[in-house]
Amino acid sequence: MSRPALEAWVAALADVPERSFDDLDDFLRGLETAPTFARSVESAAYGGALADRLGYGFVAGYHAALGRLLARTGDPTPLHRGRACLAATESGGVHPKAMLTTLSSQASGWVLDGTKTFVTLAQIADDVVVIARREPRADRDEGARPTIVAVKVPRDRAGITLTPKAPTPFAPEVPHAELRFERVTVAPNEVLPGDGYADYLKPFRTVEDLHVLAAGAGHLFSIARTTPHLALVPRLVELLATTRALADEAPNDAAVHVALGPLFERARAIAKETLEAMAEGSDAKSRLERDLRLLLVAEAARAQRFEVALATMGLERRT
Repeated sequence: MSRPALEAWVAALADVPERSFDDLDDFLRGLETAPTFARSVESAAYGGALADRLGYGFVAGYHAALGRLLARTGDPTPLHRGRACLAATESGGVHPKAMLTTLSSQASGWVLDGTKTFVTLAQIADDVVVIARREPRADRDEGARPTIVAVKVPRDRAGITLTPKAPTPFAPEVPHAELRFERVTVAPNEVLPGDGYADYLKPFRTVEDLHVLAAGAGHLFSIARTTPHLALVPRLVELLATTRALADEAPNDAAVHVALGPLFERARAIAKETLEAMAEGSDAKSRLERDLRLLLVAEAARAQRFEVALATMGLERRT
């Protein structure tokens, strides 16, 4: 008799071998041999459990999130080996009104131009999902407004220039870069279906939150099993199960955004207790202490979505 799905997943996390990695590429090779799971969020948690540091767990969560987003939107072409990045941030931010990167129609097809100032994992990506403003064709779309689109192109395509960013103070193993696009050709099937903002950029914030949280919980789970404080394990199973359930819901569901705030607070509390249970002076403890700020990334945006979601559900706070 086969195990129930949730039990089988947690058991798989408990069986993840303890190992160390030479660098990020070594970790990604290890991740490519991971078991196949029914849910991308389950893969994210397994990657977190496999990782020997929280930063590598973040990478597993990020890749699983982007793969999930593309699957949801009907992307007609698969990711190359699963290594991809999302290029959205510009000097003016990520709001559609600030988007200066353009996708223009030419006689030979589409052409991409612009600069993305902060692209996570660009250095190791095979594919880049670029959020851009599609310009109306002057010969037939007179008076039309630009629309936001998503395109997916190989990162090594001619016309794409990568400039590495300095490592961040936390999780310095996670690379970031600036990407410049100059007359980059884009095939028709590389323009992804749907709206670039509503179907890709906006939901990715929530999808990424859930997958990175699952990866973080998986990483803490792998640590907690080896500490004297095994009482942390049931709480992490609860965190994993809740994250898994929320990931099954639509990313624009207001209740998901209401639940995410307290869920991240719980994760941070468990992480601090995990730190207290780890051996003093160990490299693992030093890295975890340094990298816990990963659980605060995009906290302001998450808090804003929380307040909007409360209002949407008629649960706004009353003074």
